[in-house]
Amino acid sequence: MARLVIVIVGIGFLFVPALLSADCASVQRYSFIMFKTDRDLIVYRDNLPIAEIRLRNCRLSADSTVFFTVGLMCDGAILVVDGQKCEAFSVKSTAFEHGP
Repeated sequence: MARLVIVIVGIGFLFVPALLSADCASVQRYSFIMFKTDRDLIVYRDNLPIAEIRLRNCRLSADSTVFFTVGLMCDGAILVVDGQKCEAFSVKSTAFEHGP
């Protein structure tokens, strides 16, 4: 029994770094989006960057349209680019939330 507990705790420690490194950002009230590269976009609220999102399976062009399917973007979240479902490979919050 004690051995089983040790194994479970050990496996848990393998996943903790992944959970701690995952980042999320609220994009509910964003003002605009700028494309950094063909896979990276920056989300702004009131002229301040709030998130950098790297796409896994989509490419952006200068006239791409982006639709967020959730208000809280995290690694692995789905967004729609030019009508195609895309996965957020990495989300990096670049600003702190200050009120509503």
